[in-house]
Amino acid sequence: MLIYMSEDKPLKVLYVVSIDAPTSIPLEAAGKIAELSCKYNILFTTATYYKQTNTKLKTDFVDDLVELNFSKSYNLKNIKSYYQLIKKLKPDIIHLHHGVSAFQGAVLGRLAGVKFIFKTEHNNHKFYKWYQKILTVPVFLLTSRIICNSKSTQLSYYPWEKRIADSKSTYVYNGINLSDIDKAVRAENKNILRIKYNISNADTLFVSVGRLIPQKNYERLIKAIITVCKRNKNIKLIIVGGGSKEETLKKMISENHMEQNIFVTGLVPRCQVYQFVNACDFFIISSLWEGFCNSLVEAMAVGKPILSSDIETLREVAGDASIDFFNPYSVKSIEDSISKAVSMSDEERRLFSAAAKKRAIENFTLERTAERYITEYKKAMQFNG
Repeated sequence: MLIYMSEDKPLKVLYVVSIDAPTSIPLEAAGKIAELSCKYNILFTTATYYKQTNTKLKTDFVDDLVELNFSKSYNLKNIKSYYQLIKKLKPDIIHLHHGVSAFQGAVLGRLAGVKFIFKTEHNNHKFYKWYQKILTVPVFLLTSRIICNSKSTQLSYYPWEKRIADSKSTYVYNGINLSDIDKAVRAENKNILRIKYNISNADTLFVSVGRLIPQKNYERLIKAIITVCKRNKNIKLIIVGGGSKEETLKKMISENHMEQNIFVTGLVPRCQVYQFVNACDFFIISSLWEGFCNSLVEAMAVGKPILSSDIETLREVAGDASIDFFNPYSVKSIEDSISKAVSMSDEERRLFSAAAKKRAIENFTLERTAERYITEYKKAMQFNG
């Protein structure tokens, strides 16, 4: 339950993210918190560390976005502007998210006398890069409250991080925008996409969504599909996303003469991502690790039966709504899960579809995420008072 402040003085929050991406979950949450801010007597400001090159970003998620315009992390002029912004706004809380922008924000916030420094952790610490592992220690020491995006992320702390941060850590799940998904999920979209890729009603279409990077484990997924297709030519896979592995994956598909069964889209607009998910029979996520995995929850909200890597985070998110959890390091395990899904009856598919949608709506909405953040803000101020 949300805590209301009795004072007339509004709570001032500065919310800082660093990335320039149209799928930024922290920015979507910021937009929803800003939308609720009047209701809960909050003056809410969102700032981006790097200059935003995507103009739609400013209208899609956040109004009145403040851009700090960093091009390099250690630009003294920009660091001074960062500090001046904090001094000008005089926030009660700074809510930080990513890497160097969070480290600098924590230091500058303390120098400026900010009462509370919040930090969100977005990924499994065991897979952090070396500089992230170094920066985590001073950031954790400087922060008042750490909010992980899943219980699994919180449990991934190293022993020294636990000693510093366990007592001031909690978790708040990422949320998805159900209204945007509902707009994109239409029968005509499903049919258009299947026709475009020459996928008939007799075919079974699997879709996976994610950046084309080693973490997502797409090479093993493609190997599994290739093997399954030797037994059943009516299996199709579309991988939606762009990234460093795109050419490698396309070459792999071409060398195995699988261009009619496996497709890699490259980067596509967010609304089209939902359309691809809507067009599939099953959604599959093959990641080696995740902090949360919004694409999985979005597929669940569309009402798609899901197959998932057997990793702690995805078990936490998918729960009993997943048809199967496979070993992401085993091509054979992925093959077996795909075969299991294809052999299911229509009634079994409907049951898993309904369970996935119910779990997403009950646990992972953007509104729920925003209100949980606001509750944490209010708690901090209440305890301070």
